[in-house]
Amino acid sequence: MSHLPEYSLIVAAYKSAANIRTVVEQACISTLPPKEIIVLINHYRDEPTNEILQYVQQEPRITRWNYFSQNVGVATAWNFGMHTSTTEHLVIINDDCQIGPDTYRQMVQGFSDPEVGIVGVIAGGEPGDARVTAQGFLLAYRRSMIMRIGGYDEAASPLAHEQELGLRAWANGYRTVIVPAPWQHVHDISNHPDDEILYLGRKFIPKEFQKVTEPICQELVAEHNRKILSASIKTRPSRKLKINFVAHLSPFHHGGGGEQVTRRFIETGKNRGHEISITSVSPSQNQILPGADINLFWDLFNCPTEPNHFNFADVLALSQSTPYVMGANAYEDICLLGTLPCNAQTDGKVCSVRNDHPTFGIGGVYRSHPQRCVAMERAQLWQNCALSVFVSQRHLQQFQKILPTVNNPFVMTPPITGLDRFYNMNLPRDLDVVCYGGHLEYKGFYNLMQRLQGREVIFFGGGSDELIRQYNFGKHIGKINYHEVPRLLNRAKHFAHLPRWPEPFGLTTIQAYLCGCELILNENSDVIGGRNEQEIRRLAAESENCEDFWLKIEESAESTKKIVSKPSIPSAHPKPTKASPRPASKLLIAATSFDLGWGGIQIQTLNHIRASKHDFIIFADSPGGMSTLFEDLPNVKQIVYCEDSAIAEKARALGADLMLNHSVNHTSRTSARDAKRLELPVVLFHYCCFQPVYKPEDADVILTESHSNERIMRQNALFADTEIEVLPLCLDFNDFKELTPAAEIKQRMRIPMDRIVVGRFGRLEPCKYPHEFILAAAALKYHYKDKLFFILGGRLSQFENESYLLSLQELIRKTGLTLNEDIIFSGEMSERDKLSLVNAMDIYLYPTTQEGYCMSFLEAMYLGKPVVSYDNFANRDTIVGIKVAHYSGPDWTPVERGVEAGTLANIPVMIDFGQFRPERPFQELVLKKLRPGDIYTHAFYVPVPMLDDNGRLLPYLFEARKRGVLFDVGHGGAAFEFRQAVPAVKQGFPPDVISTDIHSGSINAGMKDQLNVMSKFLKKGLPVLVIVALLVVALLPSNDAKPAKAQDPVTIRIFVGVGTGYLPEQQAAQVALADQWNAAHEDIKIEFEFHDNETARDELLTQVSGGDVPAIVGPAGVRTVFEVSDLWADVTSYIERDAEELNLDDFDATSFGLYQLGERQIAIPLGVYPSFVYVNET
Repeated sequence: MSHLPEYSLIVAAYKSAANIRTVVEQACISTLPPKEIIVLINHYRDEPTNEILQYVQQEPRITRWNYFSQNVGVATAWNFGMHTSTTEHLVIINDDCQIGPDTYRQMVQGFSDPEVGIVGVIAGGEPGDARVTAQGFLLAYRRSMIMRIGGYDEAASPLAHEQELGLRAWANGYRTVIVPAPWQHVHDISNHPDDEILYLGRKFIPKEFQKVTEPICQELVAEHNRKILSASIKTRPSRKLKINFVAHLSPFHHGGGGEQVTRRFIETGKNRGHEISITSVSPSQNQILPGADINLFWDLFNCPTEPNHFNFADVLALSQSTPYVMGANAYEDICLLGTLPCNAQTDGKVCSVRNDHPTFGIGGVYRSHPQRCVAMERAQLWQNCALSVFVSQRHLQQFQKILPTVNNPFVMTPPITGLDRFYNMNLPRDLDVVCYGGHLEYKGFYNLMQRLQGREVIFFGGGSDELIRQYNFGKHIGKINYHEVPRLLNRAKHFAHLPRWPEPFGLTTIQAYLCGCELILNENSDVIGGRNEQEIRRLAAESENCEDFWLKIEESAESTKKIVSKPSIPSAHPKPTKASPRPASKLLIAATSFDLGWGGIQIQTLNHIRASKHDFIIFADSPGGMSTLFEDLPNVKQIVYCEDSAIAEKARALGADLMLNHSVNHTSRTSARDAKRLELPVVLFHYCCFQPVYKPEDADVILTESHSNERIMRQNALFADTEIEVLPLCLDFNDFKELTPAAEIKQRMRIPMDRIVVGRFGRLEPCKYPHEFILAAAALKYHYKDKLFFILGGRLSQFENESYLLSLQELIRKTGLTLNEDIIFSGEMSERDKLSLVNAMDIYLYPTTQEGYCMSFLEAMYLGKPVVSYDNFANRDTIVGIKVAHYSGPDWTPVERGVEAGTLANIPVMIDFGQFRPERPFQELVLKKLRPGDIYTHAFYVPVPMLDDNGRLLPYLFEARKRGVLFDVGHGGAAFEFRQAVPAVKQGFPPDVISTDIHSGSINAGMKDQLNVMSKFLKKGLPVLVIVALLVVALLPSNDAKPAKAQDPVTIRIFVGVGTGYLPEQQAAQVALADQWNAAHEDIKIEFEFHDNETARDELLTQVSGGDVPAIVGPAGVRTVFEVSDLWADVTSYIERDAEELNLDDFDATSFGLYQLGERQIAIPLGVYPSFVYVNET
């Protein structure tokens, strides 16, 4: 027995506890008992299956069980069991089957041949078919095969599941063997043909159920036979090709119609023996095969409004090195709008679609007008490709309209429709109209509203429901499992699709038609074109095997092999002669920016140029509001508007000496790469380095505005040796002259004169957190009633549409604020008006974590406004601490508020006690009020109680220092006395920090400068090295608020919020656990830090980026674990070290595997929540 492999027994149960007991007992007494028994219980009738539940809960021989509150079908249950199993060999059985003592042994022995993927006891398939399949309710599978090709098709009819899976396994190279093992199927349900059963929300009796499903079953199996037969390779390729598949969306990570098509193309190509590597933007993966035979470019510029795309110049370079095929499922690859709203009527230079076109209206899918037409630019790719691929005649015609010069070879390949899923199931049609896909203007939402008003309309699938909610039209049920789409279409009487622009193919329309829906279409969606169902099915069947597609690809690869034998790189262009000589000390600099609209990057570009002695050429992609300001600068010689890919060439032609790129995270780096290729030096001024997309080779020097940005880049090993310089943001003080008076601004904007004005100014987009401002405003109004007025300043970002503005207005309403009475939107303003508005504010409130260092913070502070923000890492560079000073009152309120603020921001507090009062003793300040790392300044000021009557230092000072409180000199004009400092130093109490407290009133008094103060301590007996060390302490950036002391306990900080555990009712138990631990341990303390789940992930990333890393994160949800997988430490060595204490046998092996990322084991599954939900939609 020992040489046979282990297996898992998966039992699908329905209504009888006695049946399950028989299966379990027979398994346990068999000659090869299973390693684990998994029982999956489907709901029976309308009552809970109490008898079964009672049995499985008490049966110790059952390893795991799961109860489905709906009868989800045997396929779903078996799939669930196979995915939760822990062995390579799986035996599945219905609970109404019985076996002999050797049955399981014989079945597992069938896997002795590694090519065998399935073992059965009954052969399936059609007579004479050489492909062996298994059928029935007792089968065995290799788990690795299931993980590779997928499990049962849950959309297939019962009784056809195992045949479909068998045919799929055969197509993927696995064999099925049939063993003569004894078994019997009791047909428990079939023995009660009049008992009503519930199946996926509908009631049947077995005899009716089988009557419905048998013909479908036969049709399914026959259809699969045809499909698999046609998929068998009729003509073998002459050689195996190395192919790069390059697409914006990876077809194996996205499930849209286009991605389903391309996924099938790739799978078929691999079955033909080709090596295919995928490179995509989403997810970001670059797997270009060197020496490829051909490249497949597919939907390169999909999702035109997203910030990340392939760089056009990079694609162009790749196209010049290797023959390539161009394919597309829509029109994105020739239009920035992606829908051809111009209907292909364009001059190829300027976009002919007007700004007031419905595409850009409320609910429009595109948020900003592109201004330019990229058709001629992208025509380069289509003109030079070896083959073009189109999905319909209409698709081809639209391309020929806009690209009339493109006449290279093409192939017409209709999309894979999915005949095995989409067919008429003869279900009751209880829904009037369904609409499937994106529910937006360009998909025809307004057309649907006009045509179907008053009818019951169901929207389903991906896409926003904003228009549905806004116009209260139809019902949105959201995404549903793709396997359930055919079933929903079979319940619909009508399918409506009325797009505004021509659809290339209309895959969903074909699928609805095949499911028996009556179609409601317009001229832009009529893909049926008068064809009958038989013709449609023939057209769909021809596309299923992709044979024509691959024959053309292989033909193209062979025909171009002699033309391009190896990759070639375009040669660097020679340097042109400079237009006119200039002094050696004066450079001509090419400066780049997104555009010349109003924004922090543009202001910095402007200020850098203003302050420079050099000449500049400004490159931008479009004119904007600041164009005239740049034109007015005497050292700006020219402004050039062009594509990023053309900047370097033009800069070199105009004689530039170097390129200065002003960029943020998502700026294209084509110009930098091209400049390096042309041997033009590149200086990169890089803002907001949260996700630096530039690489070291893209620049000779990188400038950034804060030390926090530098630290973020240095954390990336790529930048370890890069020259990075910190150049702080600069202001032009002239901008702050002659501002409009605050009273006039308030009157103009109808702000009540008696209110305290709280505001911010920045783009309205999620990363600038305007919703957080609204929530803060609501909280402040609750506390201060009608004393405050709020201004949400700034324009709507080009990345957002009007619906985002509507969502902010809705949030205002929900939080109890009244628009125009409590809060206003300022809209877009000129730079002068913006600064005037900020000057009219009393408090500048800007809750954002997305700033490298916020320009608007600097402007507000220059105008004397207190700035309130989140503790983002940029603030650490400029806000290194909080000072409380010169308070003369008797209470502790200012000190306590300062310490509270320091705790929230995790930065130190400095106290200048001001007037010493008996009600607030100095000893209490340093022994109780201040935290470790907090600072008292003016340490040798006379009022500080330092010496007793005998001149001896008071012991409490040493105690305070031991607590971690720091004592700073802060000499100033009068806050230093030799009679305090001399005995303190001599008795072993030197200052922790030497500083001057220099200001206009102190610089010409007893303190002159830092050297002067240092010399005083040299006279008091401190060695020079000690004095210099104390000076260095004063100059160090204070990023660690609480300096570690050797005697301090280690604190383990546990970050809670990315999973469960953050709710108020959950926190008390965790705090109690920390208290219990801390009371019992002096050297190691633990503390729980709670964060709201909505913001926890961003707050965690902010802490990590700023170097403030928690020790433990948990409980962690699945999304966070995998989205930030690079964060987690490998705990393998610790698990191995403590294996005996941990008792690893207590942990489920499958759950353990969930937390293994590559070679790293990142966690022990102390508790795992299921990541699936079954929903009864009725």
